[in-house]
Amino acid sequence: MAELVISKDGVEQRINRSELATFVALGWLPVNRPPAILPVTPLSVDDVDARVTAVGNATYAPQSVVADVAAKASQSAHDAIKPDGSARAVGKSELMLNVKDFGAKGDFVSRNYGSISAGSATLSGSGTPVFTSADVGKSILVPGAGAGSVLPSIGTVTATPSTTGGTLAAGTYYYKVCPQSVYGVALPSAEVSAVTTGATGSVALSWSAVAGAISYRIYRSSAAGTETYLDTTIGAAFTDIGSSVPASGAFAPVPPTVDLSGPPLIAVISAVSSGTQATLSVAATRAVNTVTLRYGTDDTAAIQAAIDAAGQRLIYFPSASYLISALTLASSVKLWGAGSGSKPPGSAPASRLVSLSPTADGLSISAAGTVIEDIALVNLHGGPTAGVGIRYAGAHYGHLNRALVSGFYDCVAVESNTYPTFTSSHILDPVRYGLTFSNAAEPDTGDQVILGVTFSVVSTPRNPLAAIRWISGGGLRVSNSKVNGNRKYAGRFGIGLDCVVADGIATSDIFVTGSSIENVTSRGVSFTQAAGGTGTLSNIIISDNEFGADVCADPVYVVATTANALDRIEVKDNLILNGSHTACYFENVSNVLVGGNHIEGGVSLSAIYFKNCTRFLIEPNLINTAPGVFVDQNCSRYTIGRQNGRGVILRDQSIGNLGNTPMGTVETEYTNALPVLGASYSTLIGFTPTSGIGGVVQATLSGFTSGGVSPGPFVVTTKRLLVRPTGGSVTATVLDSDSSAGVAVDFEWNTTDVPGAIYIKARLNAASGATSARGTVTVKYLGPLAQLVLSSTA
Repeated sequence: MAELVISKDGVEQRINRSELATFVALGWLPVNRPPAILPVTPLSVDDVDARVTAVGNATYAPQSVVADVAAKASQSAHDAIKPDGSARAVGKSELMLNVKDFGAKGDFVSRNYGSISAGSATLSGSGTPVFTSADVGKSILVPGAGAGSVLPSIGTVTATPSTTGGTLAAGTYYYKVCPQSVYGVALPSAEVSAVTTGATGSVALSWSAVAGAISYRIYRSSAAGTETYLDTTIGAAFTDIGSSVPASGAFAPVPPTVDLSGPPLIAVISAVSSGTQATLSVAATRAVNTVTLRYGTDDTAAIQAAIDAAGQRLIYFPSASYLISALTLASSVKLWGAGSGSKPPGSAPASRLVSLSPTADGLSISAAGTVIEDIALVNLHGGPTAGVGIRYAGAHYGHLNRALVSGFYDCVAVESNTYPTFTSSHILDPVRYGLTFSNAAEPDTGDQVILGVTFSVVSTPRNPLAAIRWISGGGLRVSNSKVNGNRKYAGRFGIGLDCVVADGIATSDIFVTGSSIENVTSRGVSFTQAAGGTGTLSNIIISDNEFGADVCADPVYVVATTANALDRIEVKDNLILNGSHTACYFENVSNVLVGGNHIEGGVSLSAIYFKNCTRFLIEPNLINTAPGVFVDQNCSRYTIGRQNGRGVILRDQSIGNLGNTPMGTVETEYTNALPVLGASYSTLIGFTPTSGIGGVVQATLSGFTSGGVSPGPFVVTTKRLLVRPTGGSVTATVLDSDSSAGVAVDFEWNTTDVPGAIYIKARLNAASGATSARGTVTVKYLGPLAQLVLSSTA
């Protein structure tokens, strides 16, 4: 085959003429001289790595493709890897091995449709043709046709309309509900309808929970029998408020006519009788029709042969889908592909390793220094019950880069490793965990690094326990990464990052920075101890992250079983949205710094909560939710700085015990609207100082009066030292005389309404002749205290 020379950025390469178009698209240009003057001596691996880096930095192309180009162009003609991937003898001097040279077919496809009857081994396909004689011996997966039970029927769905609570226009709405298993969607409920009136309608749907269902798909239409997909919910109820609209178009999902909630049929094509009919090695348990077929040659043996022959050379996977069962890497090799499919559309083809096993590992790695780049590893079984996509067992210094791992029970597991690195990759749709670290044998060495990795549930209704599960051992650094459930299809991680300190382990250094954790159901980041409570973890930094989009209970959760076992914690400069319980929850921990966070959402307990903690500082935060800061029982040695927002004041509530200890101090500033003042005193705010310790309160009232001789603005300021002696009474010593601009409002420091407490009250000054006053109250407090109470305001 004729060769020519191409050049880019001063680098020249020899290629086959048939490859010219590919390289021109990457910015290379032909050189007008014969190729014979180029050297034919193969480069070393280090030379290739240097050449790849130089070329890769000069163009946006998959590093693995550029590496393939550089290696092929640098080797002698007789030692070059054929671009068409045809099988031939493998030379020992090759820098890179092509799996197709070892007989890998890469012919796995997911296409066409098939139907099969219960008890039959004859599969009928639709297409022209679906099957050929070359398909004999290939493995095939037929969704929903395997042994195992399907979901029970959903039963009756109740639809209750309301004239409020939504944006549904007046009309009649029709609904069907389908339960979903880990395998697929079951048959729908009977159609129900509801009639709404007005322009703010909503419809509440409810049904009995279906055993085994992990979620429910809702379908809606405005005409009977034409429902299309609307939304998905986890529980056995759903309220349609009009925020979602039914799917439309030729490919809009509709309620299924075949129950696909059972396990798939996995078999081998034993014969092909026509282009649309094949005989399988196993008969179907259930009838299915018009389901997508997935089949291909099992390439496990061929790829394993390439791995075993590689030594420390590169193994290249041309763009294709390779069906595998389980592969083992026992030597330090580099697996390179043409792309993982996780890059921008059209930027690269994909090299995919496909597993159909419900229990097997995809890749088992025991050698140090293994590199996997630009490859996708996916499990298409639908409901795996065990197995890991990539298992690193003692494989130190492993590197996963620009890869995609999807669909396994656990996608990636790191066991007793030091210094693994995961960069620019996608970990999708696990059943249980996306990425796990279990390094009890390495208690305080070997930081794990996660940089620019996306964890998501994108195409299944699964609800994995956690995106990242860390169980002791070494440190962990998570930076510029993303955890995101799928709100539309209800697949969501329970926890974004779940760190559990194993018993008997003393470890440190977990940093979570510059990342986004959204659409999780329980906790964003969680730090706890194992059941025995004998492990310790120190140096936890959570900074510059975003927690939000959908409601979870506690975006930041740090709880020790044993007091002070979790120590030296910083939570700073995060955007924390929609915590339904708290934004930051701390219990039994010590040496905590919280500050600079922006907190929004409707918490039920408080934005920042401490219980049984010692030595903590709450710096200013922007808190736009109430309650603000709640320091609960048995806390000591703490300081609460001024909070921009709700501070430590609870609107219309009592905080309760804020830690009756002389070691805790609170510094806060609070501003709120005054009630409409009249002739009688109105309570503005109350304090219960800690026994025997004093605190300073300054209150300022400002606003406008109405009526009277001279209506207009007023400002009144007063400052007191509050002391609660051991006997229980409270004294209020004047520090600064009351001052005012105008005489519109009177203050009262009331020590009689509630024993042991003092309340700031205000009323109109009779001498002013004013009939009413409106404005604001600003309260500054410094000192320890047991309780703060704010009155209702107009």
